[in-house]
Amino acid sequence: MERARRELADPALGGCPVHEIARRWGFAHPSAFARAFRAAYGVTARDYRMRAVEAGREG
Repeated sequence: MERARRELADPALGGCPVHEIARRWGFAHPSAFARAFRAAYGVTARDYRMRAVEAGREG
């Protein structure tokens, strides 16, 4: 899950769909990844990605 989180925050992978990142790290079903990500980090993967991108622009 941590590796997927890092990829979601990576601006170089901004064009890669969330479901592809999830698949790369062993999640066959996007819904399973969505539930696991939210349980681990308290936000959806999409929201996490948007916040990371915004933080990168500010920093």
